[in-house]
Amino acid sequence: MTPICPHTLSNRTIIFRDDVKLSVFNRSDESRLLVAMDGQRNSIITEDSPIEISVSPLHLQLAQRRDYSHFEVMRAKLKWSGGFTDKK
Repeated sequence: MTPICPHTLSNRTIIFRDDVKLSVFNRSDESRLLVAMDGQRNSIITEDSPIEISVSPLHLQLAQRRDYSHFEVMRAKLKWSGGFTDKK
């Protein structure tokens, strides 16, 4: 999950396990929240209509080089240290 237009440097991408389900609630009686998702029309969240976010059961096969590692790229971009073990 990546915040859009964060106002502090501590707001960074968070990676959740694939079995995590998130629920977003509007806790304000006086305002509506606008939710924008890739490929979807914008939705308005009212107090009584939470949005649930989870991993899709659909999979997309991508072609990539054999020596490419998504996790190594993420480690480099996010400046994470430590080792990585690929569990296959």
